[in-house]
Amino acid sequence: METNLTFSQLKKIYSTCEDLGINWREAAEKISENETDFEIDNYRFISESEIDLIQQNELKNDPYILGCFNDWFIADNTDLSLDIVQTLQKESQYEALGNHIIDNGFLEDMQQEYAHADGYGHHFSSYDSNTIEDLIGIDSDTSYYIFRTN
Repeated sequence: METNLTFSQLKKIYSTCEDLGINWREAAEKISENETDFEIDNYRFISESEIDLIQQNELKNDPYILGCFNDWFIADNTDLSLDIVQTLQKESQYEALGNHIIDNGFLEDMQQEYAHADGYGHHFSSYDSNTIEDLIGIDSDTSYYIFRTN
């Protein structure tokens, strides 16, 4: 289902994309098609309404990375003690830690805490770990985070 963008919405998309040096028409087309996650010219756009789920899915698909989180952070957000986490990490059991997080239902809360503590840029922006501060707010229900990926 396509959304017809208003002139003011198109202006906002144009302005943001011009500042970034990317193709505003392509961004407007993807947004009007209600795409929730897309990339244009080394910038990733992710819908504010879907970003937590997208991050959870990406973390779920890489248990090794989950197990590499700070030991205290894992201990604070799971049923594991700090000593157990430190021992497993010392033994390079990162994937086992990540699988424990996923298999025991800690992923959603851990992702929420991760996003709250570090923001989304650290995860989604491989270029500089930043989030473009200016969300493209299309309307009260549709906003996009933008991340530089390269």
